[in-house]
Amino acid sequence: MNIYFHIPFCKSKCKYCAFYSETLPPPADYVEYLLLEMKEILHREKQQVKTVYIGGGTPSALPLPQLRQLISTIVAECSPEEFSIEVNPADVTPELVDALHGVTRISIGAQSFDNNVLDFLGRRHKADDIIRAVELIKSAGFTNFGLDLIAAIPGMTKECWEQSLERAVALSPTHISIYNLSIEEGTPFFKQGVVPIEDDDAMEQLSLAQSVLNVAGYGRYEISNYANPGFECKHNLAVWHGEDYFGIGAGAYSRLGLRRIHNTDNWHEWLSAKQNGNKIPYTEEILSEEEDFNERKFTQWRLLNEGINLQLNSPKKQALLKTLIEQNIIHEIMPETYALTLRGTEIADSVIAAFM
Repeated sequence: MNIYFHIPFCKSKCKYCAFYSETLPPPADYVEYLLLEMKEILHREKQQVKTVYIGGGTPSALPLPQLRQLISTIVAECSPEEFSIEVNPADVTPELVDALHGVTRISIGAQSFDNNVLDFLGRRHKADDIIRAVELIKSAGFTNFGLDLIAAIPGMTKECWEQSLERAVALSPTHISIYNLSIEEGTPFFKQGVVPIEDDDAMEQLSLAQSVLNVAGYGRYEISNYANPGFECKHNLAVWHGEDYFGIGAGAYSRLGLRRIHNTDNWHEWLSAKQNGNKIPYTEEILSEEEDFNERKFTQWRLLNEGINLQLNSPKKQALLKTLIEQNIIHEIMPETYALTLRGTEIADSVIAAFM
C-alpha cells in the first residue's frame, strides 16, 4: 500500500506554481485529521504500507510540533519501506532536521543555484540556503536526499543552467529531478504574460542536463528523474508501475481499483467535513476495465530503462508504433519492449494518449 499526504500550505506562492496551496499558517488540527484518516485506512485495508510521501504545498512550512506529530505517528503506525518528504531549503534548521527523524528520503526544492533566477521564480531561498540545508541534512546522518531543478526558464543562459547542474552534482545528492518550467493558466507568470522559451532551446537544456548527470553517475530512470543506482524514488515508481495509492488531505489524489479520486481543493471544506464526521467533498471518475488496464500499462512509458512490452494485435496500433520508431520517438530496447527516446520524452503525454 502507498500513501500520499498533501500539505496545501506555503509561506509564499511561487510565480510558476499551479498546484493547490494557500499562504497562511495551517490550522492546528489539520495534521490531527490527516492522521485520523490514515489510521482509518490502515484499520480498513489491513495491508503493509510500502511507501509514504509527504508533499505539498510545503510540508516543511508546518509548525515543528505538528511536523513532529505527523512524522512520529507515521513511523509508529506504518513503518514504511520508504518515507519521503519535500522541504524548502529556507526552512531547514537543526530543529527541523531533528523533527525529520524516521524519514528515509528528503526531496529539497532547490530549483536553481542562481539568486537572480530564484528571485525571478519567486522562491524565498537563496543559493547559500541550499548548501546550508544539505550540510545540515548530511550532518544529521541522512544519506538519501534529492535536489529538484527547473529547466527552460526564460532569460536563463546556457552557462547559468550548466553551473546549476554542476553545483547540484557537487553536493552529492542521491537523486536529481529536472522539470521544465511551464506557464500554467492562473499562475502569476501566466497573468504577467511570461512567454515560454522555444522548444528547441528547452530540448538543448534537457540534453545538457542528461549529459552532465550521466557523466556524474546519475541514471535517467524516468522522464524527469535521475538517480544513483538503487536510489530511485520507490513511491513514484509505484505510481508509474500502476500501483494503487491513497491520497490524504485537501487537494490529494487517490487511485483505487477502477476509481480515480480528487479531494476538494479547499482545506476549509476538507477540515470542516472531518470535524463534523461528514464525507469529504471530492470528485470521482470510474474507469472501465479496459481504460484502467491501458492507463496503468501505458503510464510505464515514463520509465525509460524499463519500457513497455508491446504485442499489438491492432493494425492501427502496429502502424502507429512503426511510425514512432521511424521518427525516433520510440526505440526497441529488448525484443518487443519499447521505450521513449530523448525526443520522445518531450511528447510523452501525446504518446501515452495515442496508445490508450
